[in-house]
Amino acid sequence: MNTRKKQVDMWIDFILDYTKFHKLSQIQLNQHLNSPLFCNSKINRKLSYESAHYILEELVKKGNAEWMDKEKTGVYVYWYKIDHWASLIYKYITDNNMIDVVCTPYELTESDEVSDQEFYQLDNNVFMKAIKHLEEKNLSKIITGNSGEIGIKFKSM
Repeated sequence: MNTRKKQVDMWIDFILDYTKFHKLSQIQLNQHLNSPLFCNSKINRKLSYESAHYILEELVKKGNAEWMDKEKTGVYVYWYKIDHWASLIYKYITDNNMIDVVCTPYELTESDEVSDQEFYQLDNNVFMKAIKHLEEKNLSKIITGNSGEIGIKFKSM
């Protein structure tokens, strides 16, 4: 493995660990370029915009991020890939006998009942992508109420 690939892989691991620890689901290059994510003020080192952009591009290629816009100025970060988030959520549902129960995104990401789950306070964008992944597998159904509120009904395998 060449040095450049090792460096990029180490950056990817660092970004995923950092975003997981800080529960950060979005990286805006202009906003985060001077943050501890890409800048170490103790040793006066900072990643260039181009290098940070390249690393985010590699993160997208690996499936751990998705560009937020066509200009590629920021990404949604998935420290777990969407299918893994979907598995964690579905396991919680089955373990808690919630098949055929309608739940709201708030109940599944913000309530005290899920405060010990990894998806607690998960970004709504990431959460809904995981739910849509389950829906594609016919394991959930997104229901929109008359006033626009969203409910999710989970199905058995």
